[in-house]
Amino acid sequence: MHTEFQTLHRKLATLGITPAEWQAVSETVVKVERLKGHSLPYLRGDFFFVSEGLLKQTYVLNGAPVVERFLHEGTSCFITWTDHQDIEVLEDAVLLKISNADLRHLKHTHPVLNIMFVQLYAEWMEMLKKRLELVLELKEDRVAAFQAAFPGLGSRLSKIDLARYLDIKTGYVSGVINDRILANNSTKRNPLP
Repeated sequence: MHTEFQTLHRKLATLGITPAEWQAVSETVVKVERLKGHSLPYLRGDFFFVSEGLLKQTYVLNGAPVVERFLHEGTSCFITWTDHQDIEVLEDAVLLKISNADLRHLKHTHPVLNIMFVQLYAEWMEMLKKRLELVLELKEDRVAAFQAAFPGLGSRLSKIDLARYLDIKTGYVSGVINDRILANNSTKRNPLP
């Protein structure tokens, strides 16, 4: 089994997939490789699983881009609408795709898979809920709350993408990050007795 398929298999194993169900899923999965800076082609109803890399899902609101989600290793993506939406590759990525038609067939012929994909959809929606929770934080607390919610992810993002995700100005993100770096350096130079 290819490494990228193992990542999806491990994810589905946590949901209780049987060997027969995995066989059915693996027969429909298509490997998609995309380079940094490119968009991910998709159709409404497609399912993607990120095996490697980092992507951002964006839309346009009142003429301004909004980052809705960051998709990293081990996360799922369901294409529920296509108008004014883009999925851009931030790091070279390997994704596993199940087309809308194949996904519907799998859920119809293997009812247990329907439950599993509902659980994956709930996790995907939880990412949106987490973003809304972060945006409702005080502006001065959002970067720290993001770093606590997604350890290590912030270092992989541009300041502008993080700002668009948190709904704050890029200069504010820079200031918060620079203040934290200065505070950490100060603590290292002057450790408490």
